[in-house]
Amino acid sequence: MVIDSPRAPSPLPTEFLPAERATAEELERQITILRTSPIVGPLLDAVLGFVTVLNRHRQVVLINEALRGYMLSHGLPLEVGGRPGEMLQCVTAAASVGGCGTSAACRYCGAAHRLAAALAGGSGLRECRIRREAAGQDLDLLVRVTPIVLQDEPFMIFAALDVSHERRFSISAI
Repeated sequence: MVIDSPRAPSPLPTEFLPAERATAEELERQITILRTSPIVGPLLDAVLGFVTVLNRHRQVVLINEALRGYMLSHGLPLEVGGRPGEMLQCVTAAASVGGCGTSAACRYCGAAHRLAAALAGGSGLRECRIRREAAGQDLDLLVRVTPIVLQDEPFMIFAALDVSHERRFSISAI
């Protein structure tokens, strides 16, 4: 399912990353680019961790099998066009009209910082916690975001490793 998000005539309010989103037509074009690539889908699905391809607006365009399985097993909707925090139902993503990456709290999010770096052409690794409403379902992730270009279209590979069990073990051992 594609989330329809027409562009607003003026910039949406944000306290960190840009809030604007691609139109439904742009998303459909980007999905086609990724799905017709003979290597992108199989390569993503070969990765054991969570991987998604985002567009320049940080919207989900494609997800791998590992993330799809996690989402289905946790009752999360499989929608294209949302952002990573929205997809994983981070409570902070709902705190601002612009969604994931646009609230004041997002300034402290490791994933948002990696996304900002990738938008500027960089890459790197950082930890992040996705706070969820559901008790005991917070996610501690190690995140890497890498910019790529396919058919002259900028994308970002958002790769995340769930390290929740390690974080909870080390905290409970203290």
